[in-house]
Amino acid sequence: MKNKNANTLMLLTGIVAGASTVLFLKSEKGQKLVDIALSKGEAIKTAATDNAQQLLEDGKQAFGQIVETGNSKLNNAVAEVKDTAESKIDTFQKGVDKAKAKLENTTV
Repeated sequence: MKNKNANTLMLLTGIVAGASTVLFLKSEKGQKLVDIALSKGEAIKTAATDNAQQLLEDGKQAFGQIVETGNSKLNNAVAEVKDTAESKIDTFQKGVDKAKAKLENTTV
């Protein structure tokens, strides 16, 4: 019985609160409050959209810089590897030529 009374009380409280809210929102002050809330909501939406677009642009620029830096570092690494390989090949070729000359001198 006690639980039934508590549920009824909660139902009545909800009905009274809802009716009060409807009456307030239909009043002149309530309409002003709704209008203010709607206009502020539109301003917030516009600001959020503008901020999101700016963040996207900033992100694109940052990504472009990262790609540029990566390409530059990769090109430098490739050039270093190429120089090192050419140097090693030259050294190897000199060794081959030296060995060839030595063999030619010994066989003659």
